[in-house]
This record gives sequence, structure tokens and C-alpha cells, in this order.
Amino acid sequence: MIKPNLYMFQWISDLGGADTRLKELIVLLKNDFSITCIPNDDFRLKEKENTDFLDSHGVKYSLMSDLPAKLEGFAYANCNFRLFSEKHRIDFINKSGLKFLWSNDMMWTDKEELAAISAGKVDCVLFTSPFHQSVLENSILRANVSQKMAILENFFDSSTWPYVKRQKRDFVACGKVSRPDIMKFSEDFPVFYESVTQGMPVHFHVMGWSDELKEKYNWFNFSPDKWKLLNSNSIPTQNWFSFLDIFLYNCNFRFIENQSRAIIEAQLTGCPVVAPDKWNFPNMIWDQRTGFLWRNSSELRDIMKDLMDYDFRNKYGKLASECTRDLWCDVGAAKRKWYKVLDYVLN
Repeated sequence: MIKPNLYMFQWISDLGGADTRLKELIVLLKNDFSITCIPNDDFRLKEKENTDFLDSHGVKYSLMSDLPAKLEGFAYANCNFRLFSEKHRIDFINKSGLKFLWSNDMMWTDKEELAAISAGKVDCVLFTSPFHQSVLENSILRANVSQKMAILENFFDSSTWPYVKRQKRDFVACGKVSRPDIMKFSEDFPVFYESVTQGMPVHFHVMGWSDELKEKYNWFNFSPDKWKLLNSNSIPTQNWFSFLDIFLYNCNFRFIENQSRAIIEAQLTGCPVVAPDKWNFPNMIWDQRTGFLWRNSSELRDIMKDLMDYDFRNKYGKLASECTRDLWCDVGAAKRKWYKVLDYVLN
């Protein structure tokens, strides 16, 4: 049986939700499709760690300029906005004959993206959740009232994120991992962390730091015996999570979280997540099961106090890993949703 072609106009990496999502989609779909990854830039093909990953999963890779003019199958991308700003890219996809599935995983639309949708250049717009669709669909339908749309949630490869039982120490490691983006940190980020854990035996561990963030928060004294700030990808994320006891979510007030992969990854490894009870968090965190949702600062402090207890924390970490694995790592369910979307696009 000949496998259908799936051309991913995007490149993989270990940083950011879009590129890490692509890596685990490859793991999910590699046996069902003939997959080709097309990076925006030729230097990507020299990233041996990434090409080794693609080779190990039987995935081809090519520059767009080296592809035949006519192709059969599907094109897919998420958050690669250069497909629209550099119009020769979206034009190539359309002229090649591929059916184009586009997922803007952000919580806002781009004018060039909407122009392409208006011109009928996108066969199906994908959302990652009903919450995501509720925010973006009006803009998309104003651009093209007949635009096909579907929900296709994130998938997580269970073997990539094994459960790790945390060690008992004289302090609790509390923190986060993210891109080094100012929008991923609140204006009072270090004060927030220290105030909600005041009087508790907590050390703060953050991976996703940068010179820009260091400059932004130069007014705060990050005590080296209490704060550990690492640049992005300083160590593998799995190793980072194995040391982290609590994932305490924090972001800028101008930012709206959609479907944070880091939250699910943390839960899979057995790290309870504490986040505000808003946006899409109630769909990602099963309160009192896979993590904890707070509605005010008093409630947040109570949650953090409870999590200082080692046995309590480990109990919920194990429960988080088991429940999240059932909900987000179901290979059969994820494939069925993909097949349903592809059938919808073709008919």
C-alpha cells in the first residue's frame, strides 16, 4: 500500500511549542505517511542533531527549491508565518497541487495570514482547542466565510516524557521552562515567585533566560543561593523537569496562553503544575488531579503550602503523569482525528 505524502513546511527543534510539536507529530505519523520536512533556510539542513532525528524516523528533508513543481498529498505547517510574508512559499504550495493545512497556534492572527485565507490559499485552518477556535474563528470567517476549519489537539509521545520520582531534599525546586520571550514573564516575575512562597523552603529554577531578560529585571537581586537561571536548552528539558518539583506558571499580562506544551510535558514527568484558572488552562490541567488552578493570591499561597509536603507533592505528581498520559498520549485517538481532518479536507 502506497503511503500518502505529507510535506511539512517547517523545521524541527527542541525549543518552542511549534517545532517540538512537529517532532512528536513525526513520531505519531511516520508509519502512516511518507513525510518530507522543508525548512525555510538551507543552513537548517546542516543541523546534524535534527537531520539525525529525521533520518532515524525515515523522514526525508529538502529545500523547497529542490522539490518537483507538481506534488500529490498534503502540506502542513504550524506557526511558520514566513509562508505568508514570503509569498513565493504559499504560491508554491498552491501551484504544486498539495492540500494545505495551516495551524496558527498563537492567540492572534497575522494580516498576511488573513490575506492568504481570504484568497482561498489555505484548504483548512486548524485550531488546537475549542478555546483557541473561539478566539480566532471570527477573524478567519471575516476573511473567508467559507473557510474550512477543524480542531486538532496537540499530541505527546509518551516515551519522550517518562515519569520521574523526585528526590526528597531540604528545599523544593519551583520554577518553569519557556522560550526566552519577554511575554513569557510577568512584569513582577521574581517578586511574584518570592511573594507566593514567602516563608517556604523554596529555590527557584528557570530555564529560558537571556541577556534581554537579565536587562529587563536588573532591578531585582537574584540571590545565587536561591535562584538558578539558565538559558534555553542549556540541558535537555527532560533532565530539567526531573529536577523540578513544582511548575509555577507565570507570564506577561499582555500574553494569553493557548495550549502550552511545557505544561503537559511537566505533568507527564510527574511535576505538578500550578496555574491561574483562566484561558485554556482548565482544559489542560485537571484541577486536583494533574495540577492545581488558583483564582486569587490567597488560594495560590494555600496551594503552594500544601505542595511543600513531599508525600503530598509526589502523590499528585504520580497522578498527574498517569492521567495526562491517558489524555494526551493516545496514539490511536490522535491518528483517528488526523484521518478525520484529512477526509474533511478532501471532501
